[in-house]
Amino acid sequence: MKLSSALTVTLAALVILLAGAAAAEKSTILINITSGPEDLHKATMALQLGGHAMDDGRDLAVFLNVRSPIFATKDCPDQLSFGKNPPVKEMLAALVKRGAKVHVCPHCMEALGISAGDLIDGAQTTNREKLFGLLGPNTHIFGY
Repeated sequence: MKLSSALTVTLAALVILLAGAAAAEKSTILINITSGPEDLHKATMALQLGGHAMDDGRDLAVFLNVRSPIFATKDCPDQLSFGKNPPVKEMLAALVKRGAKVHVCPHCMEALGISAGDLIDGAQTTNREKLFGLLGPNTHIFGY
């Protein structure tokens, strides 16, 4: 009986330790943005969420595709902002400065007439290996 109780206590302690370790490990947040200048509300919300994730100590990756690659260009217009929020390009640059990884779809860039030389520092043309390399068991994806 004593052995059974000791084993139960040991297993319970192990479960608590493992749960604590899992809780302490922060996840990676991947934000997929397809919205472009036609829906600055969505783009702004996505970047604000990314900032909150980084505030919480999480790694952040942003995937810009469909109509959103313009936000990662050097000549992204200043007037692309939603309400009283900063311009989307400033929000993205602030996240990059904090360590966010910005991946831009090459097919979408081509469709929009954007070249790799047009991208801001910290943004990269992505590919399958780079993008899927961000995914893991502790990655959470948000789409806007």
